[in-house]
Amino acid sequence: MNQTYIRFPNFKRKAVTLSYDDGVRQDKRLIEIMQKNGLKGTFNINGGLFGSCYDGVEKGRMTKQEALDLYIPSGMEVAIHGYKHFSLSLVDSALAVNDIATDRKELEKTFGRIIKGMAYANGAYNDTVVDMLKQCGISYARTTVSTEKFDLPSDWLRLPATCRHRNPRLMELAKEFVETKEQSYYWANKPMLFYLWGHSFEFDDDNNWRIIEEFAEYIGGRDEIWYATNGEIFEYSTLSEKDSILVTLACLIACQSPKAFKKILRASLDKDITPIEVKELLYQSVPYVGFGRAHNFFGVVTKVFDKKGIENPLDSRSNTTPEDRHEKGREIQDRYFGADMIQMMNDSTPDDQKHFNRFLEGFCFGDFYTRDGLDDQQRELITFAYIASLGGCENQLRGHTQGNLSVGNDKEKLVSAITVIMPYIGFPRTLNALAIVNEICG
Repeated sequence: MNQTYIRFPNFKRKAVTLSYDDGVRQDKRLIEIMQKNGLKGTFNINGGLFGSCYDGVEKGRMTKQEALDLYIPSGMEVAIHGYKHFSLSLVDSALAVNDIATDRKELEKTFGRIIKGMAYANGAYNDTVVDMLKQCGISYARTTVSTEKFDLPSDWLRLPATCRHRNPRLMELAKEFVETKEQSYYWANKPMLFYLWGHSFEFDDDNNWRIIEEFAEYIGGRDEIWYATNGEIFEYSTLSEKDSILVTLACLIACQSPKAFKKILRASLDKDITPIEVKELLYQSVPYVGFGRAHNFFGVVTKVFDKKGIENPLDSRSNTTPEDRHEKGREIQDRYFGADMIQMMNDSTPDDQKHFNRFLEGFCFGDFYTRDGLDDQQRELITFAYIASLGGCENQLRGHTQGNLSVGNDKEKLVSAITVIMPYIGFPRTLNALAIVNEICG
């Protein structure tokens, strides 16, 4: 079933990235091979173990100066791997937090740049460790899970790989990745990511450098592939698959593109989004694009539901009554935008215009934002997509950029949303939205 997602730079559909651990001296030879074939990747380093040796690694880890001379000049990314390589889910919480934070501090001091990435030492993590990473400012972290697939991650702090280089299917997977062709419509092709991981000392241990040489020669140097570090791909594609679909559909409603909307809805329904989410996406459009623009899409959704055997009407998701819609709407306004700001807006509005504030409070926020089916982050994200796609609503886009930050959607997520909808809205509206995000988020 076809799906719609982002495109990488220069509208490329495919990307390749590598991730190698421990900062060992064999990384020098690996990077030479990568550079020869145009590959890029991320090297995960233990800031407290520079220059150390351990069993199974004949040449040991690089010294701090060796690492400094190698990684950054070569165009590779450096990420943390735990200051002392602890299995974070197996040690005391205080020790785990210190291992993460100290490694980040040490590597940022050494390499002179902000570190946002990580690979879990020994693949050890759990939900508590993931929360620690968030508190320490880590945005993406690789596990040791291999999927043998090419999907973009749905959770960047539990990041799986396509495979390890020791996988006997490595070249088979590489050929599948390269030989997969585009379908006739660009929106009917999901992007593909080949993510390879390992330890470069394993090539010495197994006496098989030819494996990575063959892989690099085959998959490298192709015009249709973007070669990037883990961080570059994260910055370009931090939306989940579901959120990418939601913002695309929201954009198409605002842009009045029912044919493209129908194709994408049919392709993604039940696989990436649910009927309830589609219904709520459409309802959420009404206060922003107006019923005149939203009206035609109700018919499109009904026809798609009928063809897929989805029974209408769906269960109600309303949580307000005529008596409490204003009160509940005001609660959400206060939570998203700040009680003082909302009160100031109401106080400064002329008496003969205050009814607009009441409409906003009861209708937009009371009747829609209180509904189940989408969470706060999803509602604000698709609202951002509606307003950005309409154009000419810069003041409202400023307000909802702040609203997104208030519910936990960060700058990277908003930039990714803009990237997703860029092909549909064009560069003027794209650049206007990006300027506002930079203005509000810094």
